[in-house]
Amino acid sequence: MLRGFGMSASLPFDAVVFDLDGTLVATDRFWIPAARAGTRRALQELGLEREIPSGPEWMRMVGYPSEQGFAQLFPDLDGLDLGGGSVSFPEARTFTVLRSRLSGCALDVGDSTVDAQDAHLVDLDLSGRCIEGFTRVHLERCRLTGADFGEARLRDVRFTDCALDLTSFRSTTIERTVVAGGRVDEADLSAARCSDVVLSGVDVAGLRLHGARFERVDVTDADIDAVADLRELRGCILSPTQAVALAPRLARVAGMSVATPLSHRS
Repeated sequence: MLRGFGMSASLPFDAVVFDLDGTLVATDRFWIPAARAGTRRALQELGLEREIPSGPEWMRMVGYPSEQGFAQLFPDLDGLDLGGGSVSFPEARTFTVLRSRLSGCALDVGDSTVDAQDAHLVDLDLSGRCIEGFTRVHLERCRLTGADFGEARLRDVRFTDCALDLTSFRSTTIERTVVAGGRVDEADLSAARCSDVVLSGVDVAGLRLHGARFERVDVTDADIDAVADLRELRGCILSPTQAVALAPRLARVAGMSVATPLSHRS
């Protein structure tokens, strides 16, 4: 076998794998069916359910390093630690971050929704993004201006020094979440469900809370003067200082008035 090339009949390997540039094999004819079959088998063995890329989607890998090509096909960032640079998945429907740390990265993810689990996100611009859900996520100094958390679920999340202005939390379920520092300006929490939430050192202004439900929401270290209707704070925890400062307004909500005792009137 291969006489004249100085090779014996017994080859020191079992297979030859060519790169995907269409030069040595007809990539579009032979590789796509094998790739789809291999992906289907891998997903079954891992117990995962997801759509298998189409032929044209597989062909978009041609010419790229395997790692970059597969990242484009399966835009789930898993176990990465990236500082700076750009993360590009412009055609992804959902941009998912799993067990990763992203710091100061520029995101080129088109109009995809964002989902994160077990992640640490630092100095990211998520303005205007549609958020599908966050679970066990720590966000530091992230910009979320105009982000849409509508009907998402936030569980075990911490926002540290983040900008949450003009952010929508309509019908969002928020559980075991801390907002420390930063600002919450003109945020919409209409019909949100919040439990075991802490606001600490946050500048709060112009909240919309119509229909929101709170359970054990600690606002003892937050500025809540901007809340127009105190009845919307039912279920929140106030500090003694806040309770005293809000006493006249709370009395009015209860249909009472506050006056000087008769014995002290001249």
